[in-house]
Amino acid sequence: MKEALQFLKERRTFYVATVEDGKPHLRPFGAIMEYEGKLYIVTSNTKNVYKQIVKNPSIALCACGENREWIRIEGTAKLDNRVTAKQKMLDDNPVLTQRKRYTSAEDPAMAIFCIDDAKIEFN
Repeated sequence: MKEALQFLKERRTFYVATVEDGKPHLRPFGAIMEYEGKLYIVTSNTKNVYKQIVKNPSIALCACGENREWIRIEGTAKLDNRVTAKQKMLDDNPVLTQRKRYTSAEDPAMAIFCIDDAKIEFN
């Protein structure tokens, strides 16, 4: 898990894939953390990606390195509303508050998901 987290943080941008109406949707993400042995991502509960994950929690993450190395992570996203988990996301990713995406761990728009049953593949 630590190796996957480090790889994603070093890339600064990774991609999250969801499904809606049988069609894939892919978008860039930048904030990630490890908490209680699982990877977590964050988004706003006002975005389509949030609605897609809630409706179909099967997601995939992917990132590539400069030397064509890559990582793919597949799993089930589970919403975690604990303020302690949200605070760790903010602490680990200060850009989230610097860019005023979220005002605090109690921001009602902030939604974090752990990736349960993560299958991690490096190449």
